[in-house]
Amino acid sequence: MDEPGYLQHYGLALGELVTTGQVTTAELLAAARSRAHAVNPAINAICTWLDDHADQRVTNELSGPFAGVPFLLKDLHQHLAGFPTSDGCRALSRTGRRRTRARSCSAGSTPES
Repeated sequence: MDEPGYLQHYGLALGELVTTGQVTTAELLAAARSRAHAVNPAINAICTWLDDHADQRVTNELSGPFAGVPFLLKDLHQHLAGFPTSDGCRALSRTGRRRTRARSCSAGSTPES
């Protein structure tokens, strides 16, 4: 899937494309990553890139309406087990503290490490 095709769909529609086999999770991830790298220098929204984690997740069996749809995780009370967190506080970002367990995330899912 190319970037313009990716941008024409909302999350549920992207999930349906994965479910029906019209696109793979790896293709969606590549399109999302391309867009993020193009836009982030101007908006500085992504401070920690979890590319290796995302690459690993696309090989897993996923289910649900958003299965295979890439998303960003804001470091403000949404945590991913095993990854640094600062709860959006610059002072805490220097501690390198990591979450030992996941907390509720996006669309009712709970990311696991």
